[in-house]
Amino acid sequence: MLTSHQITYYKTFGFLILRDLLNPDEIGEINFEFESKLKNTLRSTTTPGHHKYVSWPNLGPDTPFTGSLLEDNRICIIAKQLLGSEFFGISCNSGSFVNDTQWHPDCEDINLHALKFAFYLQSLNADNGAIRFIPGSHHNPFHEILLRNNLRGERPDNVSAHICGVNPGDGIIFDARLWHGSSGGSEDRRLITLIYNRVPETIAEKEATFYDAKGSCRTRENLAKNTYKSPSLEYHPKWISNEHKDDRRQKWIDWIKTFKYLR
Repeated sequence: MLTSHQITYYKTFGFLILRDLLNPDEIGEINFEFESKLKNTLRSTTTPGHHKYVSWPNLGPDTPFTGSLLEDNRICIIAKQLLGSEFFGISCNSGSFVNDTQWHPDCEDINLHALKFAFYLQSLNADNGAIRFIPGSHHNPFHEILLRNNLRGERPDNVSAHICGVNPGDGIIFDARLWHGSSGGSEDRRLITLIYNRVPETIAEKEATFYDAKGSCRTRENLAKNTYKSPSLEYHPKWISNEHKDDRRQKWIDWIKTFKYLR
């Protein structure tokens, strides 16, 4: 569990780094599953030498260990502490990034309460693509000032930011509204992400969640088409079937359906 100091730090700055959250054996399992999926992407099979960002979901039988992280109690306890209410997991995805990532928040609507866990599979620093955060940019008016001034058009290394140097096993947690980017990355920067939403408590939060789901579905569909010739579903039927009748997973599935992350 997080300390009160860590929770205050996260709420103030919008991010937190937890060293060695996953052990070397667990990183080995993730790397094995990652490599088995990457070698079948369009980037690997049809366009050799042409590097393009690729991404895929892990809630299926091909990636059992990686997918299990979404429901890992070490992570869920932290998500509950930070979201401060009932929450639900919505995705566990892998991605192989290419070069720079422009400045952006994962969510522009200040009314959405969501967070992301990020696990990079390489050691990263300021020179080779470590994620950069603009501390406090998940709060208004700062958040909306950056939207109005089109920060997306700025080079990632031209903006003062906190650079998160990490090693495999370190976990980065950040608010979905926090502005972030990266500079100097390679053509295969490997990342596992887990996303959790707070169950909306107000009309504004509900509207923001529905809007996020709409954008998320559109983005994931486009990424799937660009990644595999025959892409798998974001939510594998085996995961949705909840064959072991896990109460928490069933709650999550119900919320995922309610807010139309699953259509």
